[in-house]
Amino acid sequence: MYVKTCMACQKVFNTECDGEEEPIGLCEKCVGWQSRHSQDINNHREKMVKAFSPAVTAEFNKMSPNEQAFVVFRSMDLHAKASSLAR
Repeated sequence: MYVKTCMACQKVFNTECDGEEEPIGLCEKCVGWQSRHSQDINNHREKMVKAFSPAVTAEFNKMSPNEQAFVVFRSMDLHAKASSLAR
């Protein structure tokens, strides 16, 4: 049993996995959320990457898919918080 941090909700969860795997993943609650919102997540990712400088894009592309997803989720959180403050 290993501990991972959910890249969506940032809560810690236990999982049965190889200890060599990344310490981030999706918890059971967020797997469903991610699949229901995959188009929104992909749209946000595309907008975010288009706004990157070439150097940032190169660094982003070096990240694993889980690391990239973590960055996208945090960006979505910041965008949602900024939108709610603007109201």
